[in-house]
Amino acid sequence: MRMLGFPTPCEHLLAWLRARRRQFQYLEMKKLEQMKAMILDYDELTSLPEEIGNLNRELQMLFLNHNVLTSVPKELGNIKQLIFLELSTNKLTSVPEEIGNLELLRILKLDNNELTSVPRGIGNLGQLRRLHLSNNKLTSVPKDIRNLKHLKKLYLGNNKLLNNTVPKEIVNLTRLQFLCLKSNRLKSVPKEIGNLEQLERFYLSNNKLTSVPKEIGNLIYRKLEQFDFDCMISDESSSESW
Repeated sequence: MRMLGFPTPCEHLLAWLRARRRQFQYLEMKKLEQMKAMILDYDELTSLPEEIGNLNRELQMLFLNHNVLTSVPKELGNIKQLIFLELSTNKLTSVPEEIGNLELLRILKLDNNELTSVPRGIGNLGQLRRLHLSNNKLTSVPKDIRNLKHLKKLYLGNNKLLNNTVPKEIVNLTRLQFLCLKSNRLKSVPKEIGNLEQLERFYLSNNKLTSVPKEIGNLIYRKLEQFDFDCMISDESSSESW
């Protein structure tokens, strides 16, 4: 039995929302519980209440882009019906591994933040179709990215990826159509990328490449429509690359 005078988590969240935006000023509890999409972008948010995790019944889309969030509560991982999560253009330095609990998530946008590593638990998002991680400070890609069997678009441009930090396990992303690795610090890429038969667009420019594996040439005879790359001038050539 609830004690009188103490607001429930949803009531606390409702009060927070009413204070944040005019369109929520007259929002009723019933409507909050039935809400399928919530837009809180361009709102100068510096934090989120942990009670946001109580929106786990109907909410499918959550937009939190263009704020100044440095972190998000682990309770975000309780919103099990989410299929679209937008957290781009904030100041996030990390994301809780509980994000891996969002097993229905199809689009995750974390670009334009301050992330130094890919969130732990990302390999649990088996239904993910698009993963946006461009314009961060990532130095490597975890091997468990191989678990994202439905992934079609992977954005990793404008990071600090070093040599040998793109794992060969990327070959497991058999449905991948779009791969962006441009503007990093890569000196080489795994030859296994040449086995991504569905790849249509591949961006590699502005790295420190002196060559690319000859296996990449296989893509040209498949579905590749656009391949953007440049190589640093080298005095040596290799029959194993082109």
